[in-house]
Amino acid sequence: MFACIDVSASKLDLVCIDEQGIQLSSSRSLPNNLEGVNTLVQALDSIANNVTKINIGLEATSVYGVLLNGFSSFEALFGRGF
Repeated sequence: MFACIDVSASKLDLVCIDEQGIQLSSSRSLPNNLEGVNTLVQALDSIANNVTKINIGLEATSVYGVLLNGFSSFEALFGRGF
């Protein structure tokens, strides 16, 4: 599974695709704040049901991805490889 996250000052855009490029769920736009990051983690956990490895691609300009860097240990959150 590939989780693609586009980070801007105000929001996090998420889309998840499988190895064949098929979108696994609707894209989501979340606020770039702690609540949004927590929702993003919950969404990834829900979408990644039965997935052993998630590849995360993050595009962030300037310092807008700093909040997500605080969650750099996604493996500990999910108990699976990233």
